[in-house]
Amino acid sequence: MLLKRVGAYAIDMIIILLVARLIGSALPNQDKISAISVDSQAVVEEFSKAVNSENVEELEKANEKMNSLNYQLSRASIPNDLMMVGLYFLYFIVFQRYNNGQTLGKKLLKLEVVDEDDVVSFKKLMIRSVILYAMAFTLIDVLLVIILKESMYISVSTWVSLIKYLSLLCCFLPMLVGKKGLHDKLAGTTVVLVGSDIKDEGKATKWKKSVDKEKEIKKYRVNHTSGKKGR
Repeated sequence: MLLKRVGAYAIDMIIILLVARLIGSALPNQDKISAISVDSQAVVEEFSKAVNSENVEELEKANEKMNSLNYQLSRASIPNDLMMVGLYFLYFIVFQRYNNGQTLGKKLLKLEVVDEDDVVSFKKLMIRSVILYAMAFTLIDVLLVIILKESMYISVSTWVSLIKYLSLLCCFLPMLVGKKGLHDKLAGTTVVLVGSDIKDEGKATKWKKSVDKEKEIKKYRVNHTSGKKGR
């Protein structure tokens, strides 16, 4: 199941990135973004030279330049960020809602998102997607870069990024051990194989736990009673 979910996620992100690249190439801010990227490469070289020469003053100057360029890049990328949020909304929420809880990736690998009533609701998909695809954090970053000055934005956005990555870890790490991620817990959803039921999944989990518990009991008896009951 985990490999299927990773595969579905990879397929969906490839689709989103391809569409975003097509739309993004038509946006008027691409020349500015390209120019900032070129300047950033030059500053990276300055930073590297300062590190090698152990010149603290030059290092601080390079760091200030990089922070300034990151701020400029964030401002220039506002249309791209809003476009990405729009694509995520249309694909992972609207399309998935009206396609029986399936994206194209999930459909190919025979997975679906369900809740206790089997057909997942628009609201639950919204909660799930806003967390899993960091839509809320993207919108917060756009708001911050609009209303804050450069120095304040650099400080605040660092904390926002840290919280974003921690929330994403809380989404993905539990899935590695067969548990629900933060997004599914908050939304009350789960991902199952097509044709299965969330209640059946729950029963299977309980059955596995009971089997594991029985194995632990037997192991304890062997280790502490030489396998003899009632000793």
